[in-house]
Amino acid sequence: FMKSRLTIARELLSPDGVIFVHLDYNEIHYCKILMDEIFGRDNFINEIIWRRKQATSYGNSKFGITNDTISLAS
Repeated sequence: FMKSRLTIARELLSPDGVIFVHLDYNEIHYCKILMDEIFGRDNFINEIIWRRKQATSYGNSKFGITNDTISLAS
């Protein structure tokens, strides 16, 4: 599902264009691999990570979900 959308986005992206992809921690790593395949590993620009809330317990885990991530490629 995501691969076909990223492939279409690559075709529509201008030569000097940039794509921003915002996903949660469950999917961003898989998407990075897809983006490397589609856009080329050398076109990875950066990953933006920011703290969105204070750490709190999350269910049975001792670690809370505190960050969001955006990956950029050209």
